[in-house]
Amino acid sequence: MQPHPTDETDIVLDERGLAYLRGSRLRVRQLGIEHTRDGLSAHELRWRYPDLTLEQIMAALSFFRNHARRMAYEAILEQSGR
Repeated sequence: MQPHPTDETDIVLDERGLAYLRGSRLRVRQLGIEHTRDGLSAHELRWRYPDLTLEQIMAALSFFRNHARRMAYEAILEQSGR
């Protein structure tokens, strides 16, 4: 994955435009879903993903909230198997 920087320093985009946490294979959308659908707090996500810092998790959740169209695009890519 060749990262493309975003304005959020902890977030990178791969060649398909999918958002990941820098230095991780974890997608921003995954954290956002676990936060919104499963009701996990940032601290609970930190416990679930001990390799991430609370700052990284907060950046991911902020990106998830502020880039709803991109997250919808990622969901479409997932459903289409791309």
